[in-house]
Amino acid sequence: MSTWLLAALAAFAALPDDVGGAGERFRLETRDGRRVEGRLLDADADSFRLEVDGEVVTRDAEDVLFLWGLEARAPERVAPPDLVLLAAPEGGFADRLWGRLEGGDEFGLTLGIDAGVPLELPFDAVDRLLPAVDRPLDRLVDLADGGFDDRLWRRRPDGGLDGLTGVLARLDGRAFVMESPLGELTFAPDEVLAVVLAATEHPGGRPAGRPVTVRLAGGSVFEAGLRGVSDGALLLETWFAPDLALPLECVASVLVGGRTATPGPLERYEPVEVEEWPALGGPEALLFPWRRGLSVSGGPLRVDGVLRTTGLGVHANARLRFAVPQGAGALRITAGLLDEVLELPAVASVTFAVRVDGETVAETGVVREGDPPVELRIGDLRAGQVLELVTLDAGDLDAGDRAAWVDGVYLAAPTD
Repeated sequence: MSTWLLAALAAFAALPDDVGGAGERFRLETRDGRRVEGRLLDADADSFRLEVDGEVVTRDAEDVLFLWGLEARAPERVAPPDLVLLAAPEGGFADRLWGRLEGGDEFGLTLGIDAGVPLELPFDAVDRLLPAVDRPLDRLVDLADGGFDDRLWRRRPDGGLDGLTGVLARLDGRAFVMESPLGELTFAPDEVLAVVLAATEHPGGRPAGRPVTVRLAGGSVFEAGLRGVSDGALLLETWFAPDLALPLECVASVLVGGRTATPGPLERYEPVEVEEWPALGGPEALLFPWRRGLSVSGGPLRVDGVLRTTGLGVHANARLRFAVPQGAGALRITAGLLDEVLELPAVASVTFAVRVDGETVAETGVVREGDPPVELRIGDLRAGQVLELVTLDAGDLDAGDRAAWVDGVYLAAPTD
């Protein structure tokens, strides 16, 4: 055997076990701000285990706040993805599943999400279907339903919309079949803007396992119970899929909840007051209002190359005021420019500041295009205080200043 071949075999034998394990590297952040990076070996309701520089590091699940997939890969798509919004719990969060509608029957639909993972979703679980989304999501969410019936919103050639009420009978491939007063009608997906199903009820209850909010590289975001890691997949229980195995390479980020209810993500709270004004002209000249869970253009909240689990898209100049909720003692949040500004001709630069009851408690200085985001932590919060998130144009006007406050989470107040 040649010396070259022996050397090659020795080098191959010396490779670590995780070589070729796509998507297994994660960054973990604890609730007190400590971070560690490594290969995710296991995770369940009690602990998270990572391999870091050849050693196994264990973190108590109650101490873990975030996981970010360092190798998360978005699926390759030749067309805009379809979006399925599921029924939301009372006053809660609606799961959003991005993928491709692959068909269905009279009982439900099949949606292919990241890495070809198929989901069988009953119509009773679905709030609305949005094929090939090409408009800001918040406007599509505001489209009215049909009351006791389903409603299909169809594009007109002149740019307007027609609303047809009836019953969504089934999907024929990617086409929508509606039973209506005019009989059975079939609509091609490219002429359908949205299908809003008659009111459906979330089954309530929380899946077993450690409560988590999961964001996939393809855009899906949903609540789940974390059950473990096996064969390169994250094992989850959700109310729409009791046994969901997702390749780790699909997982962009995970927000980890505690055993007891805590105030949770800032995104879930409605501002008590919003002020937005452009550098030139009055508020009526504002082109890009703030958006919850989206950029001001209606796109994903991608900051520093990472698709964020939760957040608020803003444009300079903006001030969002929130009432600090009961049980909150601190806020962890990241401020930065959206990656989409790199595609704009204008050069973005903003400043971020956090104020509590009118007093500045944290600020970033000028953040320019290409700068990393800034993580801020604000302590000593009390219920009822006014928390302000202020985004300004850094004095050079506001062209291209698309920014975001992401991964904002209220942390529980210490107990005596």
